[in-house]
Amino acid sequence: MHWAVEALLTRMDPPAPGGDVVDWDEVQSASGLLLPADYRDFVAHYGGGAMDDFLCVFTPPVEGSAYNMLLVDAAFMGEYAAEYAAARPDAPPGGLLRWGSSSTADSVFWRCGSPNPEQWTTVVSRRQHSCDDSPWLEFDCGMAEFLVRLMRGELPNPFGQSDFPSPRPEYLGWREEAAETGDFDGAWGETGNWPYGPL
Repeated sequence: MHWAVEALLTRMDPPAPGGDVVDWDEVQSASGLLLPADYRDFVAHYGGGAMDDFLCVFTPPVEGSAYNMLLVDAAFMGEYAAEYAAARPDAPPGGLLRWGSSSTADSVFWRCGSPNPEQWTTVVSRRQHSCDDSPWLEFDCGMAEFLVRLMRGELPNPFGQSDFPSPRPEYLGWREEAAETGDFDGAWGETGNWPYGPL
């Protein structure tokens, strides 16, 4: 298991029903994307869901889950990268693949600037920022390390909610949410299932 996911497990309990089972070889075959090891371990333990009812984590298609937006967003990698390059012309090239979004409309991406996904960095597009600041922030770490360092207070909070993450974050998986509401409605009240079935 990736060290950063091990660290997350000491600070944030995974959902009781467990994570999501994904055929990663099929994902790579269908999308051409080899996804980072820390992310694959995160999905296996936590699955799609929301952290502190604030930060949603997307997955590849998982039947029944409304968090299965990862490969849908892959179609927009070039568009996201063009926005980033316009704001940060000094940034190295590389597409952006969104793996999460917040309830304050922030988006969290990998910057896929290397053929080796273990070298992908984390980019946050902030919805709320001062006029003098760029909406884009980049962090030299992968997805799970980004979350660990946020929890430890080692990174400035890039999000529009200052109390995120909480001292011991709660991760609500899509199965738990469906059990609580009687029907899965997404982290912030979307209704029904996303129309994207399993691979």
